[in-house]
Amino acid sequence: MFLINHGIELYPDVVIGEYLNVESDYRGERLFRNDKGTFGDVTKQSGIKNNMIGFWLGLAIGDLNNDGWPDILVGNDYSEKDHMYLNQKRTGLF
Repeated sequence: MFLINHGIELYPDVVIGEYLNVESDYRGERLFRNDKGTFGDVTKQSGIKNNMIGFWLGLAIGDLNNDGWPDILVGNDYSEKDHMYLNQKRTGLF
């Protein structure tokens, strides 16, 4: 499962550089692996970006490079860029 969530906090442009490197427990992008009905957070080990500044609008899952594995494209608004994750063909890792 890929989860996107943004906060409602407003912050000035001067903190954007700092917030790029601040992980959040309640907002961001997260990847969970389904291990027989139990979802475990594999965000960090998968290289998924999780920070304070994203304002996630939506995501699309599809085979972007035609290799037969699902890839993820995440759309952001405001200060954060969009993110593309190419599947590395390992169980639940991008």
